[in-house]
Amino acid sequence: MTGSEQKPRSGLQRGRLRLALAAGVILLAIAAGYLLNPVSADRQVTVHVDGRQQRLIVGRSATVGQALAQAGITLGPSDRVSPPLASAVTSSTISIVRVTTEERTRREAIPFNRLVTEDARCARGYRRIVQAGKAGLRELREMVIMEDGIEVERRTIGEQVIVQPIDEQVIVGSRDDPPLDTFRSVALAYLGRGGVTRLSPAVVEQTLFELARLQGDRYGSVRVLTCNGRPWLVVQSFAPAANDVALLVFWWSDELHSFDQIVSEGVYMLDGRAQQTTAGIELGLIVSSSQSGEASAPQYLLLRLPFDPSAQTLADTWQLLWSSLGVAEWRSSQGTVVFAGSGLERLDVRGASSAAGASSQSPFMDCRGCPRRRFASTWEHQGDAYVQVSQQVVASPYATLWAFADDLRSGNVTATLPLVADSSVISASIKAGLDRRDRQWTVSGRETDTTFDLRSKEASVRVTLTPGAQGWIVSGIGPVPATGRLLFTATRSVLRGIYQLEPGGSVEAIALGDGERYVWSSDYGSLAFDWQGQVYVMAGDGSNRRLIGRGVAPSWSPDGKRLALERQTDGGPLIVIVDVESGQETTLVAGSRPAWQPAHEGTTQHIAYAYTKNQDTPPAVYLIDVSGSAPALLASDGNEPLWSPDGTAVAFRTSRQEIAIVTLEPNQVRTVGQGWGYTWSPDGRWLAFIGRQPTGAPMLWQRSSGEVTPLGNRDDVDGLSWSPDGKELVLSVAGGGLWLVASDGSNLRKLADGRDPQWAWLPRAGR
Repeated sequence: MTGSEQKPRSGLQRGRLRLALAAGVILLAIAAGYLLNPVSADRQVTVHVDGRQQRLIVGRSATVGQALAQAGITLGPSDRVSPPLASAVTSSTISIVRVTTEERTRREAIPFNRLVTEDARCARGYRRIVQAGKAGLRELREMVIMEDGIEVERRTIGEQVIVQPIDEQVIVGSRDDPPLDTFRSVALAYLGRGGVTRLSPAVVEQTLFELARLQGDRYGSVRVLTCNGRPWLVVQSFAPAANDVALLVFWWSDELHSFDQIVSEGVYMLDGRAQQTTAGIELGLIVSSSQSGEASAPQYLLLRLPFDPSAQTLADTWQLLWSSLGVAEWRSSQGTVVFAGSGLERLDVRGASSAAGASSQSPFMDCRGCPRRRFASTWEHQGDAYVQVSQQVVASPYATLWAFADDLRSGNVTATLPLVADSSVISASIKAGLDRRDRQWTVSGRETDTTFDLRSKEASVRVTLTPGAQGWIVSGIGPVPATGRLLFTATRSVLRGIYQLEPGGSVEAIALGDGERYVWSSDYGSLAFDWQGQVYVMAGDGSNRRLIGRGVAPSWSPDGKRLALERQTDGGPLIVIVDVESGQETTLVAGSRPAWQPAHEGTTQHIAYAYTKNQDTPPAVYLIDVSGSAPALLASDGNEPLWSPDGTAVAFRTSRQEIAIVTLEPNQVRTVGQGWGYTWSPDGRWLAFIGRQPTGAPMLWQRSSGEVTPLGNRDDVDGLSWSPDGKELVLSVAGGGLWLVASDGSNLRKLADGRDPQWAWLPRAGR
């Protein structure tokens, strides 16, 4: 090859070399760009919004806001996003909390003030209500803030007074009665002058000594009555023995008449007053069969010591002019009777009785301890008797309830309209049987409570009242909840029992006998339980126990008419539906641990249950319609289902000892954590359970956020349950009894000795 031929070829080689070098530089630049700024790599992100999950593929340079725009998600002005909108997508999840506000109005009562005026003309203990107090009514405008549909905050933004409260005006006596020693000295001075008397000075001396000795005795009381500023009459109520009560009168005047007389037996004097008239001396006595006057109705006696004009002397014997005993209009059960004014001209009677102003066919039983119908009446002294000149039923929640029930059962529905919030209350009351004339109801509660539980032999119902424009109105009719009733095992034996919780933390046991898995019906009127492979039902107080049939793990239908139970057969467990009244049975499906869905959007037909295909696979949670539709799979690994109170989710336990939640729409499963003994709060916002890290620690899972927090610092709990109002929980401490604790972990205190709780407070804890 010649040199001329080599030169072009060398130039061609050099050109090719330059092209190769340039291409390499370009490739290196592109690779470096990927390393320094990986813009073209994509990331998978899960967006949690509106109770569902949405998966996206976004570029690494995308911001959170761009990712949400790509997903077509629109944000409200107050919605919270994590991470922030302007930040780059650096995590695998984006969470959106929907924040909404809503303005609402509600009404509440304004309490009235009590104005007390002292009157030196009246003795201490005198009390008269000049003007009855009346609560007012105001309307509050509130801003309600909700996160994902759950209320988290409420602020008052405005207030309007609709009805001004009326102050109660009371007059009380402030005059001190003359001491008994003063009376004694004056009496002896009169007697010592040798005046005419039916009793010798020695008898008077002994009488006064006995009066002084008995003063302050728990079985006796002494009262000195005065006239024109000086003592002149003593009325004594005493009892030498508890069952021996006598009311005596000791009196003297300028004529030096002094004697004692038994004017009544079996009563105590609560108050007394005397006045001198042209007809003689009149004595008014307020008496009761109880020293306090509260155990029975205070009564009134009017006596007179006549003046004989011809002899110009007073008679020797007191005459009973008038007595309230047997007077039909006199009703002061659990009430008071007071003198009005300075003399005996008028009496103010305030009391409470379900018979006040009513016919003999009262809708409610008038029993000791029952709430009463409050009233106020005035009686005037006319001639030798007292006549009722006014009576007014005091506006109170119970008085409104009484009037409503009385009008309802009399068929006067039109009269009930001003007493109810709306016509649906009347319909619910008729459905509950409040209009039935053949039913007599007992009422639990206090006179001024706003919620009353009514019970008859056939039914029970809870009535709620709220303030209205003209007083009180009936605003709600519903079932009677099992407030404060709890089932657990006593420590001294394997005996189950219902225990009534008292305010002081004490308990009163009602033994029920052996049993397992006690559950309440939806109206809290009946209990179902299993024992030794048999299912029983009984009334809520333990009475009327009867056998339903073979089975375990009973679950009530929301209407309380049927039971779902698990029945063992040779082919495995079956879910059986039993009509409680007729005993008719229907086999539903193969499975165990049935849980009937609470009333949700009108349906009562769904049951969640567990089913195991074979021994090699864990049980799964299924949902079935009682009408006979095919089962639907809720969770592929789960047992012991427990419905949320709103019927939208089911808690269960996996084979890995984890507690999980499955929602129906959309069908999603969320893991809570390892543990057992789970139970929903009454509002469904929390799930309490016993954790395994550490074992025995009570934990709370918040449904909205998924956050798990410890309840206090205990690690020895083996059972728990929410109170019906959701404010407290009961903890069963291993070897340490039952303890009450607030839902925030504070105020821990001992309730009773017990173990192995089978909670009657709904919902039943998963076991």
